[in-house]
Amino acid sequence: PVLIEAGRFREHWPKTKRKDGKLWRYDPCPATVPVLLDSGAFSMISKHGRWTITAREYIDFARRVVEALRTVLFVATQDWMCEPDMLRKTGLSLEEHQRRTVQSYIELRDLAPELPLLPALQGYSTEDYLRCADRYGAAGVDLAALPLVGLGSVCRRSGTDELVEVIRAISKALPGIRLHGYGVTSAGVLLSCRELRSADSEAWSSRGRGMEIDLRAEFGLPAATPWRDVLAAR
Repeated sequence: PVLIEAGRFREHWPKTKRKDGKLWRYDPCPATVPVLLDSGAFSMISKHGRWTITAREYIDFARRVVEALRTVLFVATQDWMCEPDMLRKTGLSLEEHQRRTVQSYIELRDLAPELPLLPALQGYSTEDYLRCADRYGAAGVDLAALPLVGLGSVCRRSGTDELVEVIRAISKALPGIRLHGYGVTSAGVLLSCRELRSADSEAWSSRGRGMEIDLRAEFGLPAATPWRDVLAAR
């Protein structure tokens, strides 16, 4: 399974079609693995302090991605992170970030009920996350009944006892909830494996690519050597 940020598609998706009917290099093709389409909320808020695309624009774009890849299991919502530096960036309160996060799920769901939307639980302290869950409940959303729920604002606390306690408290308050840990590294997953259904980590991915380069170097091979040649060298 792979998580892909929506911004990657927006940056590289060709604006025109080739006259010969063939695909451009960056034309999305049907995927061969399950995909979680990340909204790019972290990049959006950290760079702009707000969402620069509307809910309608995001839905239209997500539909294109889902149609092109064909294996998208979840589409993340336009949530708002709650780390202190994010609050300083937007100038809004944590409670307002939570309100907008819940509202995003409701609005996107109403616009595109056919999409497999992934709501996000946002907060910072344990009490914050539980309050966000209450907001969903007040809006008629049963998080524990959904296939998956994203857990945001946790990547910088991955592998800490603080994060473990947050995850355990959520799982206790919402029995049966299936959490996806946004940016939770391997250390964080090991500590919280019983309460997390899945996780993603750019740091883990980067480290994995670095290890592949190091492995090729051990065999005296260039970094771009195809994997079949690496196996043959072994």
